[in-house]
Amino acid sequence: MEFVFSNFMIVSSPDVAKAIVKGPIPSKIKCVTLDGDIHDPSGILTGGYVDKNNMILTRYEDFKNL
Repeated sequence: MEFVFSNFMIVSSPDVAKAIVKGPIPSKIKCVTLDGDIHDPSGILTGGYVDKNNMILTRYEDFKNL
């Protein structure tokens, strides 16, 4: 598990990620939320908008239903 996740921790929400990264005892662990946002201790936040209408599986499901 340590090899796979190295210095990442998967958390349930952005609030939990902020508490870990910016808490009273700062950590060097990057937190990834279930939505895919990455909170980095260096202050970088990545993630963003995903167009769910343009996802390949959604389009395949629509095609299959036709």
